[in-house]
Amino acid sequence: MKIIIYYLKQSYEEVKKNQLEIDRINSCLQRMSKLDLILNETNSPSPFAFPLLVERLNNTLSNETIEERVNKLIKSYEK
Repeated sequence: MKIIIYYLKQSYEEVKKNQLEIDRINSCLQRMSKLDLILNETNSPSPFAFPLLVERLNNTLSNETIEERVNKLIKSYEK
């Protein structure tokens, strides 16, 4: 039983280090904590918000397909 626990802990640490790159995430968060945060209000969502808007469209009820709703969203960005 101790061997199984040892291998589970080892696997957990390997995934945390290699797959999640926890050291890299920590260093990035430390760098970001030293930066000034600039908030800009926009009249419409920025292009960075597009995936979030599509996800929201996907989770709402509508008679239109998701493709039709995404195309409308794209057209609204083009204006």
